[in-house]
Amino acid sequence: MRGFGNPQTICIVETWMQHVAERLNLNPEQVRELNMYKSGEIFPFNGNPETSTFERTWNEVKSKSDFQVRSREVEEFNRVNKYRKRGIHIGPLNYGLHHIEAFLYQASALVCIHLDGSVLVHHGGVEMGQGVHTKIIQIASRVLDVPVEHIHING
Repeated sequence: MRGFGNPQTICIVETWMQHVAERLNLNPEQVRELNMYKSGEIFPFNGNPETSTFERTWNEVKSKSDFQVRSREVEEFNRVNKYRKRGIHIGPLNYGLHHIEAFLYQASALVCIHLDGSVLVHHGGVEMGQGVHTKIIQIASRVLDVPVEHIHING
């Protein structure tokens, strides 16, 4: 898994949140809210707190998903069902993959423009469903003013 330790860290921190909530007899979402970045706080690795949308996004997701109502429904279902159980979870995530040294952010691509007008882009990204190839094709298309149909990826 290409996460540089983040997926494992997230699992550990979420487990801590759950244990803290149980220990303090709090709802896990309350513990998450208490530990969430707030506007104006200083983020590690030069993150910009002025652009923080954590609180607004969190509240919007809770509201639009009827999280409180659905949580009570899950609790009631679990109370009356001995063997079948349901669960519900909401969790904020700040995927903070940051390096202290700027040179670690380097990336490269080799762009080959052929005589027939087609473009071949070699890059070091890893496409695993997140759309890296599509984004690179879009960038190359815009920068080179070439239709996307003429751009090929070899990543």
